[in-house]
Amino acid sequence: MGPKRPHFGIITHMTIPELKADIVFEARLRDQNLVFHSTWGLFSPKQIDEGTRLLLDHIDVVPNARILDLGCGYGPLGLTLAKLAPAGQKFDIIVSNVPAKIGSELLSIFLHDAYAHLNPGGALYIVTISGLKDYMKRHLTDVFGNYDKLKQSKTYTAAVGIKS
Repeated sequence: MGPKRPHFGIITHMTIPELKADIVFEARLRDQNLVFHSTWGLFSPKQIDEGTRLLLDHIDVVPNARILDLGCGYGPLGLTLAKLAPAGQKFDIIVSNVPAKIGSELLSIFLHDAYAHLNPGGALYIVTISGLKDYMKRHLTDVFGNYDKLKQSKTYTAAVGIKS
């Protein structure tokens, strides 16, 4: 009889190859049918979360907009908007479902980099958990000089900052 292996709450109903396989699902966003390939460890790996849907419903986009999806996991924001603006090359719009535990240092880098990579008049659209709305308002205002709350649900807040 070999040594006992400790059990650390490891999922035993799936094999390692099953756990490593892509999580594939379809979603319809802004009248676009999309197929996503995700994996464990990404936020909302099996379906589009409410915050992403909230933000997508409140982004103004024209077909020739240049869009960047910043730190959005498997890309539901950027991929949907890329279908709406297929000629985009650089950045009129940056979108992000900002990670709740990003930390103030990375948030500062994140916002300043977004600002630096936007064309004048370009917009940074973000969605965060509603508990961070005042924090994001303060920091977005510090970097962009403005903040506009687009929509707030019980759980999420969508907002935008415009580069002057």
